[in-house]
Amino acid sequence: MLKEMMKINKIERKEAKQIIMKTMFSCRKQCKKLLKSKEVKIPKKIKSFIRQNIKNRKKLEIYPKFIKLAEEKKGKNYYNISGCAFSLLAQHLERICLLAMYKYF
Repeated sequence: MLKEMMKINKIERKEAKQIIMKTMFSCRKQCKKLLKSKEVKIPKKIKSFIRQNIKNRKKLEIYPKFIKLAEEKKGKNYYNISGCAFSLLAQHLERICLLAMYKYF
């Protein structure tokens, strides 16, 4: 995805990576804005990833613990609570995987 983004937009790796990271951790409004953007050309694979990401954000309600942590960390009025909660969830899952690997090896 990264190489395709770099090629289509004629941008450096760092810029392409920032755009992709925005799609992963931005709020729904920003993701939808990025999809409609005329400044940045988004490859089809990444567009489908963004759409799936928007749907997955709605599923965050299953994990109220992470939404509460995000609100405590950033404040209830923070514009991207779902992105922060999503990030905290990903970190939690990564920690579980690393601990399992540590036990196994």
